[in-house]
Amino acid sequence: MGTFLISDSLSNLYFEEDTVIDNDELHIMELATDIRNIRFKTPAEIADGAVESIQEDNRTVETFKVHERTVCRVKFSDVNAFGNGSPYSSSQVSKSLEQKINEDLGAQPDIQVERWVTAHVLLSTAGQIGGRTDDYWKRARSLAQQQIYLNPNLENEVKQQIDAGNHKKDPVFSKMLALVKKGCPMKGHNLYHQAKRNDYATTNGLLHKIENVDIVLVLDQSDNLILIQCSDVFKNLLTKAVHKLVVQSFETYSSLVPAPFPDMTRHGLHWISFLAERPDLDFRNPDNDPRVAKSGLFHIGARCEVGDPSGRKLPGPTKDNAGRRVPLRGDVFHQLVKLRYSAFGACTEISKFFFQILEPSLLQEYIRVADEVAKLDVPFATRRSGEPFLMRALLVNQMTYEHQDTGDWHHGFAFLLPMGDFSGGDLVLRELGLQVEAPPGCLQMFRGRELRHSITKWTGRRFVCVNVTHEAVRRWALRSLGEEVSGTPTSLAPSIMADCIDEEPEDVVPEDQREEEMYSWSYVSEEELEGSSHGGSEASLPSKADRKRTSTSKHRAASSSDASAEASDKDASSTKRQKKA
Repeated sequence: MGTFLISDSLSNLYFEEDTVIDNDELHIMELATDIRNIRFKTPAEIADGAVESIQEDNRTVETFKVHERTVCRVKFSDVNAFGNGSPYSSSQVSKSLEQKINEDLGAQPDIQVERWVTAHVLLSTAGQIGGRTDDYWKRARSLAQQQIYLNPNLENEVKQQIDAGNHKKDPVFSKMLALVKKGCPMKGHNLYHQAKRNDYATTNGLLHKIENVDIVLVLDQSDNLILIQCSDVFKNLLTKAVHKLVVQSFETYSSLVPAPFPDMTRHGLHWISFLAERPDLDFRNPDNDPRVAKSGLFHIGARCEVGDPSGRKLPGPTKDNAGRRVPLRGDVFHQLVKLRYSAFGACTEISKFFFQILEPSLLQEYIRVADEVAKLDVPFATRRSGEPFLMRALLVNQMTYEHQDTGDWHHGFAFLLPMGDFSGGDLVLRELGLQVEAPPGCLQMFRGRELRHSITKWTGRRFVCVNVTHEAVRRWALRSLGEEVSGTPTSLAPSIMADCIDEEPEDVVPEDQREEEMYSWSYVSEEELEGSSHGGSEASLPSKADRKRTSTSKHRAASSSDASAEASDKDASSTKRQKKA
């Protein structure tokens, strides 16, 4: 698409009137019909010619053409998108792939090794690793995982030390190791190791790569939609000029308002590693132009706070929204309004087009929830009517590692629109054994809450607009409408990369608290914790008295796609007053 220049005035253009899809246009009607047929009919019924088919491990991949559009249809006969637990990782494709990677690369470092290194890290820093008390063990363990990641020989060295019983020779280390054992009772998700597995799978061609196609469709055993991707959606539904204006708006706004950067204690060393490989994006380099040297993400919309995964409290604006980081008066506020109804509005219009065709009933539920939240006057809308989404995440030149967007609508969808001038950035779905080429200007609609996803490395300048609504907000809206909602928190097992949250370092909530939501300490014994091989992260061990009684605390959920809940200063101070009382 060429280079997108930034306006010297740092002022966004207003092009809302150009972001409305004319559904009466013949070519748009034909596209809608093709999308509907591809989704609900068999390839034999709609293909222009022959259908190429590949079957392996309960997965069927069919490639064919429909009205000069190349389509790839993937169906799994052993995946239930609405199943409990991890429905995608239990597929035969996933099991075979993970076994192959284990044979070649090795399994995730043992918990005993991580505890050993964690104890050394804490002793070497005199226990001073920063952060809040209830975030302490996650940070400590993350630092240990970083050391194992940086030193490939460290794991074997530690195993030798453990076998030799070296800890018995040092009483101080033995005491620290005992503390770490209590603080890190369970096997946790190691994002460094998972990133290595993704790299190995893509580098060695272990994934089925889908490329040079116009439409990708992935279905489960009952033909429930898992993913659809459509290329050139701006050109087909709006115009290429609008695509260019959207990218220019993202460039301009992210220069006018500095993009918040991820907290490294949450996202680890990968973010820094990415900037080391892309020094042109490092805003800390004084030789770089600050208008183009940027890498971060915004969350603009409405969400519930940290500590409210069930939506008990009123939703409020995100930190990047008007009234928070953006003052309610002045030029920046007006630039944000332009961004919402023009650039974000175009992305919403396209997302809504596919939503209406593929899941019309669910779309109406999204709109119903958004209409109820709109009564709170939280600025989130990008359309004048029929707004379906409460949250926008804008990723600015970011690298996305494997994660689940565990704060998103339960069994809902995330809508992603990658755009800009880049190459690479393929969508990686390792649980499904798929690598999908994702060119600029495409739309992706998939179940990001339940399905782990990441991207391959990319070059150029890359923006991604993500449209979602959170489960907590949905639950609040249903209560407000007078409907009965279960009080059980709905967060899934944790992921350190989950949701790319834009919290301040002091607000970061350990992802291990999701473990508490799934497994009440009242029902999990120390012996069970010791032998647990659960893939989720560890949780700080409570006192015996706490384990004896049923937990009545309000759990905080680390968050989609990229966005999730955040704690307000007001709520934090209120909590402190309650504790004192």
